[in-house]
Amino acid sequence: MNRIMRIVFVAGFTAIITAVPLFAGQADISGDYWYGWLGANATTGVPGSDSGTMSASDTTWTIQYTDDGGGSYTETMQIDDKRVIRGGWLEVDATQDGQSGTLTMASTGNVLVDVTRTPDADGDYGFGLYHKKATGMQSSDIAGHYACFDHWLDVSSRGTSTGFGTASFDSDGSWSYISPGGSGTGSWSINGNATASLSIAGEETVELGIGPGGLMTFFDTDPLESDDLGHSILLKKGTGRTASEALGIYLLQGLYTDNGENPLTEWGQVSLQDDSYWLMACQNSDGESYTKSGTWNIEGDGYLQMTEFTTGSLLYEGYLSLDAGLIVAARMGDYTGTAMMVQVPEPCTLCLLALGGIALLHRKHGIQ
Repeated sequence: MNRIMRIVFVAGFTAIITAVPLFAGQADISGDYWYGWLGANATTGVPGSDSGTMSASDTTWTIQYTDDGGGSYTETMQIDDKRVIRGGWLEVDATQDGQSGTLTMASTGNVLVDVTRTPDADGDYGFGLYHKKATGMQSSDIAGHYACFDHWLDVSSRGTSTGFGTASFDSDGSWSYISPGGSGTGSWSINGNATASLSIAGEETVELGIGPGGLMTFFDTDPLESDDLGHSILLKKGTGRTASEALGIYLLQGLYTDNGENPLTEWGQVSLQDDSYWLMACQNSDGESYTKSGTWNIEGDGYLQMTEFTTGSLLYEGYLSLDAGLIVAARMGDYTGTAMMVQVPEPCTLCLLALGGIALLHRKHGIQ
C-alpha cells in the first residue's frame, strides 16, 4: 500500500470538528494530478519517496506510482464522503480493501497537501503533494523566472540538504539554476503530457510535472543515482505583486529534517494580516502545540518573508503563487525543509481558526 493510502487510516485533526459546506474550489477536486511523497523513518531516519499520478473523481481516487524500491503500483480508494471542518481543513472519508479511514488535507481544488501526523504503518513521517496537471501549456507559458525549493535526504550518510534557490527558463530552450548547493545550466522542452524535460549539463535528464499557477514538481525515487532521495518544487515568480493579494488564512503543512534526517512534520493555520503582522497556531509530530507571531512583507515578484517576534529571526521565506492560492516556503532553524501554505476561501469577513483549543481571529483588510 502506498504511503498516501496508509496516511488515510491515521487519526486526523484533533480540534473540535464542526462540518461546514464545501467551498466551490475545495469541492472541485476531480481531475488528473501529479503526485509525490517524501519522508523518513521516525526511528532510523531512513528516507523514502514515491512519484506518480492520481486520477480523481467524486467516488474514486486511483494512484499509479513508483517507489524508491523500484516497484510500480496501482491502487484505488473509494471516496465515501468529504467535508470541510472548522478552520478550513478538507476531510475525506475513504475505503480501501475493506478498511475505512479519514484523510485530512489542505485543498485549493488544484493542489492537495497532507502530512503524516503520527507514524504510518512503516513508521515513517512524510509529506504528500498532489497538483492538477496543466492543460494546453505552451513553451511561452513556462518561460520565466522561478523560485526553487529543494529537500534532499542522503540514503547512506543520513545527511540533509535543503535549499532555496532560483531557476530561469529561457525562450530559446536553455535554462540555468542557482542554489545553496551549487549552480548549473542545461536545456529544456515541453511535451503534451504536462511535463517539462530538463537536461542538466554533465548530469541527467529529469521530468517536471507541470501544474497550474506556475507550479512544477519533481520527486526523485532513484536512490542509486546520487545516493539520495528528495524533491524540487518550482514556483514561477510574478510581477507587481502586492500585500493585498497575500492577505488571508492559510493551512500550513510541512516536512522538515535535521542533520541526522530525523523527521518532523508540522501542520496548522497561519493568518497574514493587513497590518504586516502574522499569527500562527500549529502542532507538530513531536506532540507540541504552539502559537507564534511576527511580521511579514512581500516584494513585487511574490517573494515573501515571515520574521518571528520571539527570536527576531527569519522563520519562513517563500513565494506566492501566480493565482494567489498557495505559498511555498523554506523553513529555517534546526529543522529545515519545505512548507506548503494553502489559502482558505473565506465566506465571511471574520473567520475563526481553531487548533487544539487555540483560537485566532483573522482581520481582513479594512476591518479593525
